[in-house]
Amino acid sequence: MNELATQLASPARILTVSTSWLPDGTTETVVRITKSELRRLPFRPSELAKVLSQISGTNIRVEVTK
Repeated sequence: MNELATQLASPARILTVSTSWLPDGTTETVVRITKSELRRLPFRPSELAKVLSQISGTNIRVEVTK
């Protein structure tokens, strides 16, 4: 997932990719991008999450941090 997210977000840099376990027992992958990298991101964060979810078949969330 790290490599795929990095390739799709290029030339923006991804801060972290982590897995969160939700109370219902499912997992969610969280991709964090700094606010300063948004201008370099080729997609809106919501579009990036949708594309990554469709490709990987898992639940993906993209967060923008300060």
